[in-house]
Amino acid sequence: MSIGRIGIGTRIAALAAAVVLLGGCSAGGTSARTVEVGMRDVLFEPATIQLQASEPVRLVFRNDGKLVHDFTVQKMPAKDVDAHGPEAVHGHESASESALHLALKGGQSGEIRLTPLEPGDYEYICTEPGHREAGMRGILRVS
Repeated sequence: MSIGRIGIGTRIAALAAAVVLLGGCSAGGTSARTVEVGMRDVLFEPATIQLQASEPVRLVFRNDGKLVHDFTVQKMPAKDVDAHGPEAVHGHESASESALHLALKGGQSGEIRLTPLEPGDYEYICTEPGHREAGMRGILRVS
């Protein structure tokens, strides 16, 4: 009979520990701020994205255009970088060298999660031929 009581007490203690841990996760600031970015033929909205150094962020992209568009930042100090999209569209030489890159076909959505490390202005562009020159670029401003 005492074995059953120990088992129940152990289970209650484990449940209490789990509640404390889960409560700490939801209130602990580990969630990322979300910034929505639109891609259209041939512009980004917004043209300037404001971020804070050391603050996790989730950039959510939607390509409302008909053409393939990508979001590329050549060099930006960041950690915990993770990009997700329905289909990876590859083929740009600069994409393999970029710090941040996500390509989407028309009508698709995707996201990049990251934590910027250093304040500064970092240019983002679409590397599809002619798109940057047509004005498809912007600034990631990290303060």
